[in-house]
Amino acid sequence: MLTPQARGLYKTTGVPGGAFSASWSWRKHFLRRHKLSIGRRTREGQTTPVDAREKLAEFSCQVLAKMKELRADSDGNKTDLFMVFKTKPSKIPATARENTVVRHGFGTTCRSNR
Repeated sequence: MLTPQARGLYKTTGVPGGAFSASWSWRKHFLRRHKLSIGRRTREGQTTPVDAREKLAEFSCQVLAKMKELRADSDGNKTDLFMVFKTKPSKIPATARENTVVRHGFGTTCRSNR
């Protein structure tokens, strides 16, 4: 729309032909110079399918199952797994005895309390 109007205005001025062609670069610079833009809607509304509720329920079940599989909470944060280092038993008798003692129901300890 802008290009034909610019060409028509050019023809009415009486300036010799061929000097102005209203090219795409002229249009781009004209719009930028005057802070204008030509746009249109790029998205139209979607129609909701008939079985949308069933698909929603099925999808939410799949998401919950995947969250349980990955050990994630409701926000999607995964639980950090702890690391266990296994070492050979101590060769020092006092340390070996200390490491096998159960303390207050919390299991065996790795070293003595200091």
